[in-house]
Amino acid sequence: MNVQDAYDPKCRFVHADLAAPGGANDIVVLRKTKFIQVVQKLRLRKFVIGGNSNACSGTLLTPFSGVENDEPEKDAFDFYLSQLMIHIEQIFGFMTAK
Repeated sequence: MNVQDAYDPKCRFVHADLAAPGGANDIVVLRKTKFIQVVQKLRLRKFVIGGNSNACSGTLLTPFSGVENDEPEKDAFDFYLSQLMIHIEQIFGFMTAK
């Protein structure tokens, strides 16, 4: 199953959707869930971090692609975004261990 999950800054599990078989692309699954509506309605300066399979928007932050990542500012953005993604993966690991 493809699981779309969300955690808050205090590592609390706040949302999950099971929307498609495991082989489905994340963007296809995200479009099938109600979570995309939550993301689109976020208040100013509130963001959700997504993988590079998602489309970047005003509230959904995604890494730059390889061809866009030639500027130091974009490289720094991707570095810090990847650090947050690692933290999210750790939280998911904590959840699955329980």
